[in-house]
Order: sequence, then structure tokens, then C-alpha cells
Amino acid sequence: MALSTAGSSYAIGKATLSLSGSRTYDGTTSALGSTLTASGVNGESFALTGTGSTASKDAGTTTLAGLGTLTLSTGANGALAANYNALSTAGSSYTIARESD
Repeated sequence: MALSTAGSSYAIGKATLSLSGSRTYDGTTSALGSTLTASGVNGESFALTGTGSTASKDAGTTTLAGLGTLTLSTGANGALAANYNALSTAGSSYTIARESD
């Protein structure tokens, strides 16, 4: 049996990126783009540039509170920014490690 697509249309929605990162405690809520990764589907990812902010300055796991000047940079594994929704702090994860003695 053959499948016909004549006269059909399909809408493919954009995917959402997941932001995560980590750094060592420095007493600030700054989240530099160089410490973050934006992960997409099928192993696609993006580096970021700029600076965002975390919800807490304390060591432990927190979230991103603001995007500030963060923007997508180089994509890996065929990642194209046009296939994804705009950056968002929703669902983000950021780990601040204790400073070494």
C-alpha cells in the first residue's frame, strides 16, 4: 500500500533548549556564557556568550534567574538556532561548587 502526501501539509514546531552549567563559588550571581551549555534534541548543543544570573550566589544547585546578555554561539552536531525557541530560564540548572581550600 502506498502512502500519498499530495495535498497534505505538516507543521513542525520548534524545540526548546535546556540550559545548564557550573562554576566554582565566587560570591556573585553571575553565570558566564562560557560556563553554560544549551542542549537540544538528538545531542545537538550550543555554546553561549554573554552573562546571565543565577537565583543564588551560594554553593549548591540553583537555577538561572535571568538571561542578561546571553546569546547562542556555535552549534554542535548540526544544531541550527532556527530550529529552537528563544532562550528561557525555565527548567535551567546551574551548579555552584564550593571553593577549594
